[in-house]
Amino acid sequence: MMHKNTENHPAEKKEFMKRIALPFGAALFLTGFYSIAGVISLFRPDIPYGAGSAFWIKAAPRLVFLASMLCAFAALIKAALDSRPFSRTLTVCMKIISVLYLALSFGLPRIPGYSTDFQVFGGTKGTLFDGIYLMVGVLLWLLAAVLQVGFEQQDDLDHTL
Repeated sequence: MMHKNTENHPAEKKEFMKRIALPFGAALFLTGFYSIAGVISLFRPDIPYGAGSAFWIKAAPRLVFLASMLCAFAALIKAALDSRPFSRTLTVCMKIISVLYLALSFGLPRIPGYSTDFQVFGGTKGTLFDGIYLMVGVLLWLLAAVLQVGFEQQDDLDHTL
């Protein structure tokens, strides 16, 4: 009779991190670089600040992307420190990022002058959702739900035996 090893040793967690070292390192470097550069660029004096529609149509997606990268960077640092593939931080960050994109898909069409190639519930009077950002938000929401299940199963396994 074969016995299945259900213990989750720290060595197994570190082995998983070794297997994903290249993409993990690249993601950590790129999100960190973009996060730092993005935050610094917010304080540049040559950025035209304003409340006009054209400014917000251009700035809103960039701000959402910057917030997403900051959140992803924090989750990756937490994963590196814990040597765990799933964490509550990663799950919460994915939920936050998905909500940001869902809000962007609803908010952008409310700005006068905004147009999109992919309307969801759109007509002559306006667009309810920008379909591109809506798709991204829904897919990230799905990924957050999958990560939540993975985190719960990992947590159960860690507390078993």
